[in-house]
Amino acid sequence: MIKPSTIPERISRVLSINPDAPAIEFKGQWLPWRFISDVAERLDHILNSNGIGEGATVGLFSRTKPTVAAALAALTKTSRCTVFINPHESPSRIAEEIAHHNLACVIGDTVEWKSEVIVDAVRKTGG
Repeated sequence: MIKPSTIPERISRVLSINPDAPAIEFKGQWLPWRFISDVAERLDHILNSNGIGEGATVGLFSRTKPTVAAALAALTKTSRCTVFINPHESPSRIAEEIAHHNLACVIGDTVEWKSEVIVDAVRKTGG
């Protein structure tokens, strides 16, 4: 009989089954589960070090990149609420979303931080 488990428990279990097995293909290269697990662990450490713990609401720019998949695994595995931010919206619309959700922090790619409108919106929320 399989013991019922939470989503965070299931993610932890999946990440540890076969760390060297291929997990994500990106631009012709396969990245192993270990990549997702390592990025997730580093992100969890950074968030915890900044007081952004379990239950916090975190914004995540939803780009098609392996690091976004790893960030989502980290946020879900640690019971943080994820608000997906569409990077294809205008900076002013993204700033409205950030303000509306009162996010503890925002995770994005370097391109997101080139917009002063987005940076100012994040600063105003304290994230």
